Amino acid sequence: MRRSPTVAALVALLVVGIAAFMLAATSNAPTASPSPVAKAASPSPFLSVPPGTLPPPLPDIYNSGVFLPAGVWVQDNHRLLQSSDFGQTWTAGAIPDSTLGGQPADAPGGWLDILDATHAWVVTQDDAGTDSTHNQLKVTVHRSTDGGRTWLDTPLPGNYPNTLEAIHFVDAEHGFVLIAPGSLFLHTSPLFATSDGGQSWAIAGTDGLLGSILTATDEQTIWAASPGDADPLERRIFAVSRDAGRTWTDVPLPGVAHATGQEAFAITPPAFVGSTGAIIVVRVGAPNADIDRSLDGGRTWTQVGSTSFRPLAMVSATTWLTPGERAGTLSRTTDAGETWETVVGQGLPPGTIGSLDFIDAKSGIAIVTTGPAGGPRLYLTSDAGATWQPADFGTVVNP
Repeated sequence: MRRSPTVAALVALLVVGIAAFMLAATSNAPTASPSPVAKAASPSPFLSVPPGTLPPPLPDIYNSGVFLPAGVWVQDNHRLLQSSDFGQTWTAGAIPDSTLGGQPADAPGGWLDILDATHAWVVTQDDAGTDSTHNQLKVTVHRSTDGGRTWLDTPLPGNYPNTLEAIHFVDAEHGFVLIAPGSLFLHTSPLFATSDGGQSWAIAGTDGLLGSILTATDEQTIWAASPGDADPLERRIFAVSRDAGRTWTDVPLPGVAHATGQEAFAITPPAFVGSTGAIIVVRVGAPNADIDRSLDGGRTWTQVGSTSFRPLAMVSATTWLTPGERAGTLSRTTDAGETWETVVGQGLPPGTIGSLDFIDAKSGIAIVTTGPAGGPRLYLTSDAGATWQPADFGTVVNP
């Protein structure tokens, strides 16, 4: 996986429905034109990071992820920090913000997508109205081809109050933006697609109530899962499109009786290595989250384990890791979930592992929160999780 939301982001997903419900109860349903969006020509006002270096420790980490061959990135408030040498040196860029304040959009972990050391995209909500109710909301896609140092903006057509946005790119050219309903008042989920890196966008399809937990495994196959809602929305719990978003099919999950509603939701998007997939599913009322596995490209799923509502990293089709039940440990399977063993992570502090990602069988990252006074911190391993070291951000430069 290229990114993993932190604990704070996951908690925000559970409560975002409440905020969406209260935001503008009298809003009109969103409208959108099926015609392509004109190519963006306007630079974002978020052009660069002020000169200087960032002394350790890192103040706050909202998101993190990895990219090939040895890349790591973290979002520190409104800065994007990237390393192409697995944490030895770092470069800094800026992240566009929403005019509404706070984080760029309402889908934590989904509004920011980092493909590699140069290509990054952010989707934001911006107030297009004249009053304080934010009834008129536009959605803007920002793209960078220099690691976040400069950005270009493309506004999407339409008005999207009370919505959740998510963005995902398959490669440097092909990507998707999903605008999902965030309250009872909206009943459409436009999916925009681009084939030119985000310069222009067109509506690929719509669906009534898709979830905002989004990923795509190729140019045709897109997955959308429910983030959980405070409102009694009849949102699809888990759905897939195999025709680039034109049509969607509900995906049955073990122990989940219905295809829509609030019976279950996902913590992160499904991860795939070849035809083997895994997803963490929370069934409301269950003591633990389910680890569900597919061996046929996501067409059928079986439960192979459980976890305490924590993320999962797929190192390969058979080797997966998830935070362990005891502080400073990981749970690992080498047979695609059939059996699990405990790995003691020497150097991991006691705390909550909110994000876990591996580049390969040896190199991985974890975001650990040790308590109210110990904000999220980045740890790295080069020996499959046996030992961990805190990241050193004293070498951040602004090229």
